[in-house]
Amino acid sequence: MGCQAQRTTASQRTGRQVEGPSGVCMARRGHDPEASKRAGASVRQALHAEFRAHLNLHRRRYSVFLIVWLTFVAGIGALTIVLNGSEFMAGLFVGILLGVLPLFAHVLYVALGLGHRSMGAEAEQWTAAELSKLDHRWSVFHDVPLSQSNVDHVAIGPGRVYAIETKWTARSDVDRFLRGATWQAARQATELSAELHQRGAGRKVRPLLVVWGPGMADRLGETPRAVNKVPVVAGHHSDIWRDRMTGALDRLEADRPATQALLALIAEDESQLGAVPAAEDNAPPPAPMFVDAPPSLDSATRQSSSE
Repeated sequence: MGCQAQRTTASQRTGRQVEGPSGVCMARRGHDPEASKRAGASVRQALHAEFRAHLNLHRRRYSVFLIVWLTFVAGIGALTIVLNGSEFMAGLFVGILLGVLPLFAHVLYVALGLGHRSMGAEAEQWTAAELSKLDHRWSVFHDVPLSQSNVDHVAIGPGRVYAIETKWTARSDVDRFLRGATWQAARQATELSAELHQRGAGRKVRPLLVVWGPGMADRLGETPRAVNKVPVVAGHHSDIWRDRMTGALDRLEADRPATQALLALIAEDESQLGAVPAAEDNAPPPAPMFVDAPPSLDSATRQSSSE
């Protein structure tokens, strides 16, 4: 999609054309219902590619199965007409038998282990939905490409940049799982920070791990815990960790240079072309901090680390 087409799409959706650095097209996050759909895109693409590769590898076997099944369905339909003389019953039986094919594809998808892994993509969309509730001073990006990996979500707000990793798990050995996940989150935050420095928008990037899964809300609790110095929060407690993201910097203005640098980074990846968010033009000027602001994720991390 070209830039002009992107501007047209963004204009139709938001009622306003916005252009970023070097002609990068964008639309405001708060008015872009398509933005959250990018969450988990890399995971879904990888899983679909793996499924297609499996089908291609065993295409002869599945082709024979499909031919035999369709022949069986046609025979059942013809036999029903001959015995009952009812085209309606024949159509009903044929429809039911044909409906088994998508069910078979789903069972195969799950049997290959792809169904469990696809929950990761679903969890990224859940996190994206929660991040969309941040106010207009925040710019949120999803599935941000880096040289070695991608960041599930990047939230740029008042004086803060978060690299957010989303995970879904039903594992019993949660502590071991969290050690690996937090290591990944910290590495991606470091890589994103280096990328922003190269683009002249050097910022400290704070890692954050959001975990979804059965029982995770109770096992992790409401208070963020630190693993490898990375804050870990339960996705189900989104109201709490969103407040802690803003912390005592709630009324500072948006970080426009970091937002513009990230827009340019995303625009360089062809899979990310489309309307992407920008910072609000009418962001409020810097103001004194709230005296009674909620504790930030950073303070919670320091407290947890010292225990």
